[in-house]
Amino acid sequence: MGWQISPGLRYYTQHSAYFYNTFFESIPDHGYLSSDYRLAGFGARSKKLEISKSFNPDFTLYLHYEKYGRRYDYEFHGQTEGSDLDDYSYSLFSLSFDVSF
Repeated sequence: MGWQISPGLRYYTQHSAYFYNTFFESIPDHGYLSSDYRLAGFGARSKKLEISKSFNPDFTLYLHYEKYGRRYDYEFHGQTEGSDLDDYSYSLFSLSFDVSF
């Protein structure tokens, strides 16, 4: 049984909704408004690496690593003004296994 290495790259981008802003001084003419950060424009990049080892046909062990970053300036043709407080990143390590019986 053998080893398997699975690398990955991911890029995601979205523009902000036309009714999104972090602060409104008055209600826009169209009447819609939201300050929900999920409607903001931003971009995200992640790098992944998974290594697996099959010990026999019934047991495989997996080691997974991911580095993720979300930032306003990763937005493709960025339109959204953001705050450094809303940018974040994380690293994730996990260990898992598959067993057949």
